[in-house]
Amino acid sequence: MRDIIPSLIIHLALAAAATADLDPSTLLRSSYSHPPVFVQHFEPRSTALHRRDGELEWQKEGEDAGLHVDDLYEHALEWLRGTLECAEGEYGVSGSYRDEHNGVYHSFITSRIDGLEVVNTHAAVHLDQHGSPLVHSRSWITDYQRYYAPLPSAARIRPSFAIVAILQDLGVKVDRRTQSRLETVYEHRGTSTERRGFVRGVPGAAEAPRFSLAYYVTDEDRVELVWDVQLKTKLYALNAWVNAQTGEVHGVSNWVSAAHVRRQLPVGDSQPTAGNAPVAASYRAVAFGNDDPVVAGGRSVATSPWRLDASPLGWHDIGDGVGPRPTLWGNNVRVQQNGPAGTDTSGNYRPVSESFNFDFKYDDVNHNPDTNYPNASMTNAFYIVNMMHDFAYLYGFDEKSGNFQFSNFGRGGVENDGIVANIDILTGPGGTNNAFMTTPPEGQSPTLLALVWGSGSGDQLTSPRDSGLDDTILVHEFAHGISARLTGGPGAPNCLGGKHGERLLEGWSDFFAYMINMKKGDTRNGTRPLGTYVRDDNAGIRN
Repeated sequence: MRDIIPSLIIHLALAAAATADLDPSTLLRSSYSHPPVFVQHFEPRSTALHRRDGELEWQKEGEDAGLHVDDLYEHALEWLRGTLECAEGEYGVSGSYRDEHNGVYHSFITSRIDGLEVVNTHAAVHLDQHGSPLVHSRSWITDYQRYYAPLPSAARIRPSFAIVAILQDLGVKVDRRTQSRLETVYEHRGTSTERRGFVRGVPGAAEAPRFSLAYYVTDEDRVELVWDVQLKTKLYALNAWVNAQTGEVHGVSNWVSAAHVRRQLPVGDSQPTAGNAPVAASYRAVAFGNDDPVVAGGRSVATSPWRLDASPLGWHDIGDGVGPRPTLWGNNVRVQQNGPAGTDTSGNYRPVSESFNFDFKYDDVNHNPDTNYPNASMTNAFYIVNMMHDFAYLYGFDEKSGNFQFSNFGRGGVENDGIVANIDILTGPGGTNNAFMTTPPEGQSPTLLALVWGSGSGDQLTSPRDSGLDDTILVHEFAHGISARLTGGPGAPNCLGGKHGERLLEGWSDFFAYMINMKKGDTRNGTRPLGTYVRDDNAGIRN
């Protein structure tokens, strides 16, 4: 396993920064079945070059340890400017970091026109430690002023109208009275390029939608001025682009098909010290590497299983001075029961153990996860998500590369984005027989929603089983987050748009689930199912 995971992490980090073709297509993060298709998002034609194919010039490596990280930063930008034929001011850096695990330096940029980002363009180069390119990918067009002039620089419609246009495009009716009550709050209003803020009073929004001005390349190869809007509802997290002159909705990207917005915790920026040793804790859960609580060796007790290099304060302390929380709330993930309490699930039920001994009964005889094992299900989700965090950290998915933590302890990256995991247990919205993972840009928390599975659906569901106890489901969903943060960089979750990107996401996530649960003696000639527990069937969901 130690030989497989580095190659997969490297592969994801070196993947093309854009995988969509020229056809607008859906971007739904549903892993098993899909709600009605309405999401469209266009990307310019993409190109990828690889050193292994002889398409990139290779400089002979010396015997030294390589270039300093600051030199690699400048080298990467110089290489991209020359390759893309763009000058200073025609691009913006969306992310750059060196992977401490393998030494590869990753640099991601987007086009800019007059200070505004062209949101659906991406380019990346990945350098070895000596500054030689390993992989270059781009979804890019050049010379905007020649081919697409004149470009508008000021909006004619208000941000509130853009949000109404998005809602109407999705089939949501907004009457005039409601429209008149929308309140636009500008955070910056000095020049047209600085205009961004949020809109209050939007019906159905879980929080005030945010907006900013940007440019967007349409499927007709036109560059249009747009309002770039983030709109979050109870079940969706949408990034949409509305023409700032006409109100036409050019594109909508869905970061997930079921997302619950959360209130973020305040975090400290102090470094963890030796005096902040984590409190010991134990969890009865499906052992990491098993996939089913009812098979032999299914659930067992793990005591303080964290890695201190990945979770220096353990799993219950976010470094804010409060200390360890005796519940399923830590720096990497906050787990709670999903339910009708609203879109902010921070106050929803989760088990508490003052002794930090999270050992709860599991009784699946009567197939009633709501009453027979909610605490066991939530504990298992907390354990597996934390294990995946520490496991991925070992192979390079750390703070600088966009991993999921409420506090980054001064190690780089953008914090305040630990995972929020809502375990359904038959009480909340989102449907049945599915699970979802939303991954917004770094600095915003991903949401993992694990639903109940069984025969039938809705109120007719029989023999229900909660996917919080199926490790393959949880690992699969966590892997969606790894893919979204590594492929185009921590700040570019839309780069895996289109049919091809969606297929890559599902394949990579399935592989993570299979890999984590490989057993001695498994070969490529055999098959391994996914979701045997939730289906109560050795064939699982698929294999």
